[in-house]
Amino acid sequence: MSRAFALCVPVVLASASLAQTGVFLLAPIGNESIRYAGPLTGDGAVVGGASRARLFDDGQAAMWSSATRDGVGLGRPGVDGLTRVTDLSDDARTALVLVTEGVDRSYFLWRDGAGYSAIAPDASWYDWAAYGLSRDGRTVAGTAFVQGEGSKAVVWRDGGAAQDLQRDPAWRSSAATVIGPDGSILGNVAHGDDETWGVRWSNGEPTELFAFPTDHHGLITAVSSDGSVYGGAAPFDDPIASKPFTWSPQGGYVELPLDDGFESGWVFDATLDGRLAVGRAAVGSGEHASVWVDGEHLLFGEYLAAQGIDSAGWEFSTLGAVSDDGRVFAGYATDPLGNSAGFVAIVPAPPALPAVLAGVLTLGRRKR
Repeated sequence: MSRAFALCVPVVLASASLAQTGVFLLAPIGNESIRYAGPLTGDGAVVGGASRARLFDDGQAAMWSSATRDGVGLGRPGVDGLTRVTDLSDDARTALVLVTEGVDRSYFLWRDGAGYSAIAPDASWYDWAAYGLSRDGRTVAGTAFVQGEGSKAVVWRDGGAAQDLQRDPAWRSSAATVIGPDGSILGNVAHGDDETWGVRWSNGEPTELFAFPTDHHGLITAVSSDGSVYGGAAPFDDPIASKPFTWSPQGGYVELPLDDGFESGWVFDATLDGRLAVGRAAVGSGEHASVWVDGEHLLFGEYLAAQGIDSAGWEFSTLGAVSDDGRVFAGYATDPLGNSAGFVAIVPAPPALPAVLAGVLTLGRRKR
């Protein structure tokens, strides 16, 4: 199955391309009608996620062509639990796969032609997580928890055993969450109970980049594809109070604004230059797919309207990914007929971002 997928996707993309614009639910795979969209490849051609027949089925990891929305299941790695792709290499030949069963989690790499292999924890860990996959599919970043030591940032390279990332003696804990386009590892470290910093490991050497606001335990979950802008949320451990942020060497730490009435938000991905970030904003239990254009918060439907895409009747819950060029988006939505599933949206070649903001205001949105 995995080999057939690898052979057919380039052919499908070459024949269909990403010329058709609009908003589209991902197609069911066989009799599996529940679809979740997760990460995109950098060019937006392939979206990863999960597919299952019924709400409480384990389902299987899956990939879809963004151009045709046709998908192929990757099966399961032989353990029970909901199985989904959480990150992709740029060529879609390697996927980071998470399996959840209740509170239990296990992680795998799926490789084209080879199938699944487990990402193994060290015997001394009592808990752990694998968060990010490098663009070439060779490195996984994560976090391990050791009794008496707190958390520590770790990586797995080329399918080998976990390796600790260098740790400053002043740190109380560390975590690795995202891998940049140049292979640098991004994450956060804690000096004390109320002092958390964003950090980057380059060639194994850590550099503290910025301090999160006092009492905000922030988390980096996104990096622009040129490596210049990082994003995430702080505090990440309080979904009601979390605020989206970006950081860059030029602009520093910026808490992104939220529209009137929204209480919290999160950045999950960003375009090549980081000027367009995607994620979600929430009020109470309601979540709304959001974009931030040059720091201005727009609901995704507003952004689509400014791009000339009609999304009347759609309800967009979250945006998990955007392509490097800002043309392809992936997330979860309900269409005008009431069908809920993972979706992709394809917009024309994006205009200059200030023109997008001007277009939103022209369409009658009240500036906040």
